[in-house]
Amino acid sequence: MLANKLINALTPSAHQASVPQAVPRELKKGEVLVDIAQMIEATFLVGNGVLRVARQTKTGLETTGYIQANEWLTSGFDGQPVLSEIHVTAACPALVFVVPYEIGQQALASSPGAALTGLELCLERHERQYNQIYMASGRVAPRRALALALANLAHFRAGKPALVERVISQDMLADYINVSRTVVNRLLGEFREQGLLTRTEMGMELSPELLSLAQTGDPAALAQSHAFGAAA
Repeated sequence: MLANKLINALTPSAHQASVPQAVPRELKKGEVLVDIAQMIEATFLVGNGVLRVARQTKTGLETTGYIQANEWLTSGFDGQPVLSEIHVTAACPALVFVVPYEIGQQALASSPGAALTGLELCLERHERQYNQIYMASGRVAPRRALALALANLAHFRAGKPALVERVISQDMLADYINVSRTVVNRLLGEFREQGLLTRTEMGMELSPELLSLAQTGDPAALAQSHAFGAAA
């Protein structure tokens, strides 16, 4: 029914007790899943599609990240529902499985491995959110900001290039790094021309050089520094 890292980490007994109680919910683009100040009383597992996470600022809602398939959203590990500080909507048509909060907590409590996986996924998402705030701050050149965004949104596959799924649109990327769609379109074209990015039926495959750009800056400068080190 549901392919999800958290679900796959459950013990067989916890899986049997919790997964059948997951209620599928189909979301239309723009539909609200969680609103600010709403009590979060369930664990949300993303089956497919993309959810947009935003925070309230003085000027309105500001995107802080996206949640994709294989990821999840809950209030935490303290055993108590909490008031949401985020606004979560469907960035595109999405399927979310809603697990009653108590059921989700019981499943994690009986599956230490799943609890650890859940914590790792949460930490990864928070790290991406801090990266996004940095990317959208205006202190990062759009070229590197887009590379960072692509790296943040990519799925890393053993023996294959990192993949950004086709459901991630140029509008999402523009919103993610706070630039215009025109800028995103131009930069993606440059990345393709330079061999940093390849479009496939599944989405966009990222080269190691593009990931280097995300981590350290211009890959050409990185290559030059490596050459200088070898010569020295």
